[in-house]
Amino acid sequence: MRRPSSPRRGNCLFLTLLGVLILGVVLLIGGAITFFVSSPTTAVSDAVAKFEQIAADSSALEAPGTFEVELKAGGAAFFLSPDGKVGDKTIPTPPGSVRYTIAVLDANDQPIRVEPNQAPRQGTEPFYFFGFCEIPADGTYTIDVQASDGSTPAAILAAPATKQDIEALAAAALGALTGGLGGCGAICGIVFVLAGGIGLVFVRKKAKPDPLAM
Repeated sequence: MRRPSSPRRGNCLFLTLLGVLILGVVLLIGGAITFFVSSPTTAVSDAVAKFEQIAADSSALEAPGTFEVELKAGGAAFFLSPDGKVGDKTIPTPPGSVRYTIAVLDANDQPIRVEPNQAPRQGTEPFYFFGFCEIPADGTYTIDVQASDGSTPAAILAAPATKQDIEALAAAALGALTGGLGGCGAICGIVFVLAGGIGLVFVRKKAKPDPLAM
């Protein structure tokens, strides 16, 4: 005669699988809503278009080094160049362990405050926003870029941009990120629903009395 399984253990397994199923449904619904509301495809297109607009009149600088750059009144933004191009030279993406600091001086050698991006940079990212500074008037400005190890090269873009341009770029990038997370959540939800649903089917099947064990 087969010994029946413990009812308590069966109930715990049933409740666990039911919890997995419910969590999957929540993730699936929430992720799907977030994905469609954020429109990540549109957000990515907007972010790329906005960056291309900002970078159209940018100056490519091979850091570390000190450069004289013509900037327009309004502001300037500093990025890691996605393609690493400085003239005919291509510079590989520097590792994330190397940090770059940017200083800007006006024609009278007076420093202009650069608002740095505090988010850490990953070594695999071919694109990174270093910071922004307000430019009081058209003219020639000195830009000094230094690497934390003193030597690792990087292609830096100095691009004319206003604070509104940067905020619009950040909003588009956030929309793309939010949509991507929503899509991942929906996929995880599908996996949880399948795992919980299949598990419940087997638990309920095993819970049925076996005539041969009577």
